[in-house]
Amino acid sequence: MTASQGKREVDPADLEDVESPERAQEVLRAMRALASNPKVDDTVREMASGVLSGDLGLREAVLSDVYMDAVGARVSEAFQAAKALAPEEEQKNADRFNAWAAEQRQADEAESPRTADFGRTPRGAVHDLRRS
Repeated sequence: MTASQGKREVDPADLEDVESPERAQEVLRAMRALASNPKVDDTVREMASGVLSGDLGLREAVLSDVYMDAVGARVSEAFQAAKALAPEEEQKNADRFNAWAAEQRQADEAESPRTADFGRTPRGAVHDLRRS
């Protein structure tokens, strides 16, 4: 375990069912973002905090109806909101996402230069939810 913001955090190598150290870093980064965002549902933040602390296994979190229902509800809300966007707003959001994705790639490269291209397509891709 390592220290993160004064709290103990699970080591990436201890994440079960994650196929690579690079993917484990991505999972932990996502869990940190979920756990620290006050706009995220309390149940989802609880799940992310549990995974980060090692009190909750990743597999256990994914298989939990309570946690996945909370995540699914937010995904559904986001999907409905995206479908209702005007084309200008959709483009603005895509631009904002692409800027964020570029920052994440730079952070990935700084963390692990040998895996700079790992996961680039999913992170860099913006899907038009209205056509899905």
